[in-house]
Amino acid sequence: MTAKADFQLDKRSVRAVLRAMDEIGQRGVKTATRGAVSKAVTAVRKELKREVKSQFTRRTGNLERSIGRKLKSYKHTVWGAAGAKRPRGRGGPSFGLAPHEHLLVLGTQERRQRTTGRRTGRVSPNNFPERVLRRMQGRVLRIFARETIRGINRKAKKLRAKR
Repeated sequence: MTAKADFQLDKRSVRAVLRAMDEIGQRGVKTATRGAVSKAVTAVRKELKREVKSQFTRRTGNLERSIGRKLKSYKHTVWGAAGAKRPRGRGGPSFGLAPHEHLLVLGTQERRQRTTGRRTGRVSPNNFPERVLRRMQGRVLRIFARETIRGINRKAKKLRAKR
């Protein structure tokens, strides 16, 4: 899937960004990248919440409220994730599947309650996270590219002002 870019880069612009990256150094680039990843992951989180709201009519709001985002960085790598958070456990807040998200994504067969034996029905599979990510792929890349360039230029401008 090729996405239409909402910004254009010519050779002069690329040179300017590379020069700015040299000025701010590795740490500055990492900070700028972290900001870009944060904006892109936040956009995915908002879209996931919107999808949950529109797809599931019989809901209490637990799944919608549990959708969050998390940023991590290690050495020279920054990554982010958006999805349903796990409830707090022994290790503090963690991130992964909510206790009921897998039932909605994968679906279930006909089920019964353990204690009463009452039928609880079946859940049809609805892979909404994958659908949202596929739909947003181009937009996320545009946000990431735009915000990375903005962040690098902002950091370089601050450094020039200090000199």
